[in-house]
Amino acid sequence: MFKRKYKVLVHIYNFWEYNGKESSSYFPLLEAQEGMDIMALPDNPTITKFFVNKIESSSEDWPDYLLEIAEMFSMFDSQEYDRELLLDQFTTLSQRSPYTQRDSSNYRDEFGAYGTYLGLYRIEENSGGLYIYLTDAAKKYLCCTEPDVEAFCRTQLALFQYPNGAGAAYSITNSGNTSVRAQANALTDTLREINQNLRIVPFRLICRALLAKSQYLGFPLEDTEITYKELFALFNDIRTNTTPNPSFQLIIEVLEDLTRIAPPRWLSDKLSKFKRNFHILEQTGLLLRTSNGLKLDSLRNDKIEMVKSISEMTSFFAVFNNCNTRAELEKEVRSLAWGRYYDSAANLSTSLLYKITEVGSAPSSAGVIRESQPMSFPVMGAYDNSVSNTRRYSSMQASADPELTRLKREKANRDHARMVNMIATLARHSGGNPLENIFIDLYVDLNGTQYIFEMKSCNPDNVLAQIRKGISQLYEYRFRSSSANSILCLVLQTKPDAWLIEYLVKDRGIHCCWLVDEINFDCPQESRQVLNHFLG
Repeated sequence: MFKRKYKVLVHIYNFWEYNGKESSSYFPLLEAQEGMDIMALPDNPTITKFFVNKIESSSEDWPDYLLEIAEMFSMFDSQEYDRELLLDQFTTLSQRSPYTQRDSSNYRDEFGAYGTYLGLYRIEENSGGLYIYLTDAAKKYLCCTEPDVEAFCRTQLALFQYPNGAGAAYSITNSGNTSVRAQANALTDTLREINQNLRIVPFRLICRALLAKSQYLGFPLEDTEITYKELFALFNDIRTNTTPNPSFQLIIEVLEDLTRIAPPRWLSDKLSKFKRNFHILEQTGLLLRTSNGLKLDSLRNDKIEMVKSISEMTSFFAVFNNCNTRAELEKEVRSLAWGRYYDSAANLSTSLLYKITEVGSAPSSAGVIRESQPMSFPVMGAYDNSVSNTRRYSSMQASADPELTRLKREKANRDHARMVNMIATLARHSGGNPLENIFIDLYVDLNGTQYIFEMKSCNPDNVLAQIRKGISQLYEYRFRSSSANSILCLVLQTKPDAWLIEYLVKDRGIHCCWLVDEINFDCPQESRQVLNHFLG
């Protein structure tokens, strides 16, 4: 249908023009002879926007809001779907959360988009009813002791595709049962995508386009930018949107054509709508929006490797491939199979997950304390602890040091933050001055006695592992703070076994305490006199 009629291509490289301009000014110019054909683009675009506008992730508080939503859905994991009960919980969330972005009377986005487009949860039919299941990805990266919003977004968006299972809606029948139906507008859009043989994984295509352009131009990946106009063309050109893994050659062909063939008018007229939702990609920690398009967010080698790993993925949800009619498509949407597929932690290999989620080693930046450096606490950047200070999720791009990244993720955990604030409040009431920094959860000087506290959110299944981490951290922090006489204290969310208490207090010389309810701590008898001021 789209024959390429040109015979001779003469490449003229204008590298000197490359400096963040539109691609047409720095991409190799092409000169062709004899009748050039039009681009392989339809009369009207099939994909007019990159992502759903129902997930507004551009705010710096959005990662914290996502963690709040995940925490709320985790309360209903494996329970029967009850929209009214869910609505009550979101109303409560709106009243207490500093991150809430929506009117409490309307939570359709959280019920729909966060499941369909982010794979936070899925709905399944079981014993005649519909049940909510938190995805393994949400459990692994969001509802955990060290939440990692960026890893969740990376792995999930690496699976999100067109066509997908959008359009499933849940309602209560006259008999009181919950039923699944398919929304008419979503069915129309998805059927059009299927009929046009669309097979596109947007995040994966973006990564491949950056790599292809970098390789073709000879620019370092971190200096390569893919423009929104180029992406719009790639998303709609049949050479690159009918396979989830278009070759670099086909990607370059499309980008070349943009420099020498007049594209259809819609490529410019509808560009604003297309590019408005790319903010979600910044939440992956890999890509950064510019005025013209997208580029790699930093110079870190591990990010480059993540981009490469994502670009090489081959998985695709092919259930819709054989849906030729509206009835066939509706049947598949109502089957809710998309929700079972759209779970990276359940369906991607452990080795692949590691490649696209783990922060590797990197040289320490000028502002990062090297591991071998003992430093006094004030020099390490202490700051006053205040209950009014809202703790926020910290992304991996905040530091080039993997250990700092892990610590920041741990501190973002809400149970961890609650214990820090509780002990800090008790310390102030007793006349102490609680301080904290990225390394030390709490440092308290009380009547001339110094305390170093390490908090560990935990449960019976991981309490031993958390205690092991806490022990090593306390010893290290005491050394690095040049406070050899400080009393070491481990604060736990749950009571450990008797042998662990004896090991901590008698063998290691570390005092410990644990939560007994929402507001009170308890401790072993050997620690009571030492920790009396902090037990409430």
